[in-house]
Amino acid sequence: MTTIDTPPRVRLRPGPLAAQYGNMEACIRCGLCLSVCPTYQTTLFEEESPRGRIAMAKALAEGHLDATRDLRRHEASCLVCEACTAICPTGVRMEELQVALRTQVVETSRPPLAGRLALAWLFPHMALFRAAFRLLWLYQRSGLQAAARGMGLLRAPGLAAVDALLPPVPSHFLAPRGQLWGTGGRRVALFAGCVMSTLFAETDRNTADVLSVCGCSVEATAGQGCCGALHAHTGDTPRARRLAQRNIAAFERSPTK
Repeated sequence: MTTIDTPPRVRLRPGPLAAQYGNMEACIRCGLCLSVCPTYQTTLFEEESPRGRIAMAKALAEGHLDATRDLRRHEASCLVCEACTAICPTGVRMEELQVALRTQVVETSRPPLAGRLALAWLFPHMALFRAAFRLLWLYQRSGLQAAARGMGLLRAPGLAAVDALLPPVPSHFLAPRGQLWGTGGRRVALFAGCVMSTLFAETDRNTADVLSVCGCSVEATAGQGCCGALHAHTGDTPRARRLAQRNIAAFERSPTK
């Protein structure tokens, strides 16, 4: 019987997927995962199922398939919800495989430039991140957005879809600088996040208010920033690790323990 630790029987491409080959081989293609996978349930495409993604990852590792646009689209749509991992009778660790697959895709192909720039420059640098959202706020509040829509300037492929997805940007953000809420005896450190502290800053403030009413002293720990989840989900593991380490260091310096 094939197990998670079964050594590969073929020569594999170098990369993170090689270490996951036994994990991929453990899949017996029974289809139980199809019943719980949200992307398969929505599309009914085999490529949008865990079983299909395992097949594509295995073909990529064995050199039968390249990191094409279609492969990148199907692997990127995985939510990493782990519903398939929970139901798998042979214990395939889909979340580990997805990280390896996305890392190998990044290493062997070039994702879209806009996404690379955003992940490399905006998310790790919160001052730039907030400045970009401040410009977006001006675009929405100044009438430029309405004018662009009315004049048909967003008819270019993809622009209208992106514009429709933009959430309303609030006028005030939360920039963690060690601010304190409440005077209770219990100290709580608030992880504000990057998107949360800008688009959903009011939720962060409400969280601090509720905790202070419950007798806590809440600190918006200085030096924190993007957690790196987006980088991890898109295969940029080194940068995700650096961002996580930066946050760990910030909270270790905090007087709130």
